[in-house]
Amino acid sequence: MKVFFLLLLIINNAFAKEDVKFHKPKTEAEKALDRILKIDANLPVDGIDKSKICMSMDTFISESGNKALRNEYNNKKCSQEAERLFKQFFTQALIDDATKQQDECNKNPKNCTEWDTGYVRISDGGYVSCAQDNPQNYLYYTIKIIGNKSHIGITWDVFAKDDESYYNDKSAKHPMPNRIMKYEDGHWKLDGICCPKSGVMINCHQSSNLASQDFGK
Repeated sequence: MKVFFLLLLIINNAFAKEDVKFHKPKTEAEKALDRILKIDANLPVDGIDKSKICMSMDTFISESGNKALRNEYNNKKCSQEAERLFKQFFTQALIDDATKQQDECNKNPKNCTEWDTGYVRISDGGYVSCAQDNPQNYLYYTIKIIGNKSHIGITWDVFAKDDESYYNDKSAKHPMPNRIMKYEDGHWKLDGICCPKSGVMINCHQSSNLASQDFGK
């Protein structure tokens, strides 16, 4: 275990001196995140038969308090497969915060219909994707690694060049949309969804204020 965290520290130091350069998933944390995002976007993933999964990731992480909806899903064999699979992808802390936010939106829908309110109802956009649409490919940049958590910036392939120019500019004001991946129980799991500009902030904590100075500046 000590060797594992030493390697994380070495990798973190290596990233700290680089400009932002988005790329296909390289690290194990990036690969795990890519797998999650592709399943969420209904893109092909090796070893996953989407026809056997009838529950969305957004429903899984944010509707655990909705007993009627979960009972409806629990009566379907395909949702049992989704439950089994998704438990490997998300930390309980992320699920708890997403459920809390969704419950607030269900109680006060008028306060949760805009992207910039800090809460997003599933009908208005996706929690996992931070968007209403999905790309063909995501690209990644590991911002920093803190302990057993990897903070990973993401973009769509079609926006990569523009985003690199923006985030490598010292005057960049908006934090990079990012995800927190946590190494837990032998898996890299999604622990935080942090998209300040679009208002999706789930279990973010220290990632919420990542700005250009965090990108090697």
